[in-house]
Amino acid sequence: MRYEHQAGEDTISRLTEGTIGTARGMVKTVQWVGPNMAGHRGGKGRFVVTLIDDTGTLNLTWFNAGYLREKLHPGMNLRVQGKVKFFNNYPQIVNPKWENLNDETDAPAKDERLRPVYPATEDLSSLIIEKTIPSAAASVAGLERPAA
Repeated sequence: MRYEHQAGEDTISRLTEGTIGTARGMVKTVQWVGPNMAGHRGGKGRFVVTLIDDTGTLNLTWFNAGYLREKLHPGMNLRVQGKVKFFNNYPQIVNPKWENLNDETDAPAKDERLRPVYPATEDLSSLIIEKTIPSAAASVAGLERPAA
């Protein structure tokens, strides 16, 4: 097991390269770049989203994620998280985790934290293990399950 430092939620303009950043914004554009399209070299394609807030633009890219064409659309409000890099002077996150905030008008900001990363398998992700550990530990200790 190891830990990753996750910066607290911030504006797009304050994302820092090399950190696991969290930001929220509105989807401005979406684009599927398939394997046979101009400017695309090999592979199975990529889904590209431009996320904006009042301070800047964040580019999001998912590889081999054609299913996102049915899930992410312009005008949606998202919270995204992932390792921040800069490409063409813009912050970018590749394969970010995302959360639809359209149904949560007052979704609280995520705080800075150390996130445990557990060895995972295809059927059991590190995130599921992280969510399961507190209740399993409480059960073993004979305590009530902690609030989520």
